[in-house]
Amino acid sequence: MMPGYSLDRPTSPDAVERGVLRRQEIEDVGVLDEGSPADLELISRIAAAALKVPITHVSFLDGDRQWVRAAVGIDRMEVPLEDSFCIHAIEAGEMLVVEDAANDVRFAQSKYVTGDPHVRFYAGAPLFTNNQVAIGTLCAIDHSRRCFTAEQRAILNDLAELAMHQIELGRAALVDGLTGSWNRRMLARVATAEFGRSARSGRTFSIAMLDLDHFKQLNDTFGHGAGDDVLVRFTEVIRAHLRPEDWLFRLGGEEFGVLIVHAGVEEASNVIDRIRGALAAEGPVAQTKPVTFSAGVGEHRPGTGEPDTLKSMLERADRALYRAKEAGRDRTVCVETPRFQN
Repeated sequence: MMPGYSLDRPTSPDAVERGVLRRQEIEDVGVLDEGSPADLELISRIAAAALKVPITHVSFLDGDRQWVRAAVGIDRMEVPLEDSFCIHAIEAGEMLVVEDAANDVRFAQSKYVTGDPHVRFYAGAPLFTNNQVAIGTLCAIDHSRRCFTAEQRAILNDLAELAMHQIELGRAALVDGLTGSWNRRMLARVATAEFGRSARSGRTFSIAMLDLDHFKQLNDTFGHGAGDDVLVRFTEVIRAHLRPEDWLFRLGGEEFGVLIVHAGVEEASNVIDRIRGALAAEGPVAQTKPVTFSAGVGEHRPGTGEPDTLKSMLERADRALYRAKEAGRDRTVCVETPRFQN
């Protein structure tokens, strides 16, 4: 960047909050978990051919970094926000066109302009989720300065909308159709990300398994329509009383999972018991009888001597759930991760 010019928005309080929101949306759609979706690779190739540029890519940005994905003409990589062209498009909330980066005060001294890949022309269209959060861009880049016509702008915008549509279709495949909760597939993605964070930072997290008490009897007595209504209201109460960073999953039937980040079993148990109290005060009833649930909680702690997995965590939580049912239901039972001697 030019001396005296700085991009202060990514580090301002509002920008930090927007970065956290972008990260949450990125985790929701799961675009960084399993490589570049084939549809995004195809869209990048179409953009390169239609706009006649040597470089195109789909990128995603949180509060710290830009991940270059689905790229044509460059390798996938991570870019600090202070070196990013795309953050300007994200912050503006509209397409950014830089016809000559070498003569633009924001970018003239960028290492990506003065060195490889020698960016001279840049156009980036923001990718907006259904929640109207801009999480990334579809970019077209050239090594020479050039004009960008109204028709070319329309092509880039249309392809950006198509890319986001494909991303949202992927999100829909991760959601339970009845309750709007995440499904088992999403649990596997989120847990993988949490194991990675735990390995890097030592952060603890817990998984709770929740099972509605006597739900089969409720279905048999009042019908499946009434049962569905209870499930929907049950999940509404849970979501209203979880922290924004925690996750709710429907595992099947009347069984749910809650992943509680940065929390051991004691704190996780407190979260679940707050939900229990809210359910008693705000939740559904079957005729005049309150709906209750049993819960088992297991935690992951790094450095316990044996590799932990989602399967082993769910098994521990399931054993604790069984104990809660055996003890009379409508209660939470916790099981700690065993400690191993080195």
